Amino acid sequence: MKGLLADSGEDKSSLILSIAGVQPKVAAALRKPACAAATAIAAMGSKGYDLAPAVAEGLASKDFEVRISCLEALGSMGAEGANFMDDAMKLIEDPTPLVTATACLALGNMAENSQATSAAAEKLAECLKDKLPTVRSAACQGLAKMGEEATNYLDVLVKCLTDPAGSVRASACQAVVSCGEMGQMYASDICRLIYDQDVNVRLKAVDSLVAMGERGSAFSEEIASLMDDPHPAVQEAGLLALQKFGPEISGMYLGDASWPALEQ
Repeated sequence: MKGLLADSGEDKSSLILSIAGVQPKVAAALRKPACAAATAIAAMGSKGYDLAPAVAEGLASKDFEVRISCLEALGSMGAEGANFMDDAMKLIEDPTPLVTATACLALGNMAENSQATSAAAEKLAECLKDKLPTVRSAACQGLAKMGEEATNYLDVLVKCLTDPAGSVRASACQAVVSCGEMGQMYASDICRLIYDQDVNVRLKAVDSLVAMGERGSAFSEEIASLMDDPHPAVQEAGLLALQKFGPEISGMYLGDASWPALEQ
């Protein structure tokens, strides 16, 4: 397995079909041995942790897909993968946006498995102003896993709640909530997003209010209005949210027979 990490080959048999639009591009792990090896090692769990240093060598590959696969692998390899946080931080400056976005996500996962550093949080905060929504969204998701370090950039995260891209607004909800009591100060800003034009943003906003507990329950009336939302998933999210706020609130808005019970 370790030897495959250095294999720079690629199966190009499906390339013509992908270019012609006959079929989607085949995943890198199915075309490139190095990517397959990194993915497989990560899937081994703790049994593959000893190979973290070998996977980290792939971060210097000239192939951007190999760099991405190795970042994803290290981000899921516990404390052993987190030992290479400094190497992952360097890829924030990568010329390929997908690598930058993956580095943001990997840093967040690494922070969960060890301890977030102010340097890593600062790098992610810089990406919140990137011109590409994919990178901005990934930066929000990464910071959401950095605990107290994320609170230092709460003002920027709150601005992301009004980002032009729905994916960024949705990720910002998660990041603001992760800031604990300080993030709860902006519950009203998140509540406004339950009426967002993007369905995914509405869902994330509802989940975020639920995560705020008692503070979020202050907006139960607004959430109850989602029972009339045209999208079934939003209706269900609103229903579940009211139930999670407790019997007093759910009884006030749902009664006993208006809606079927959902699992808490």
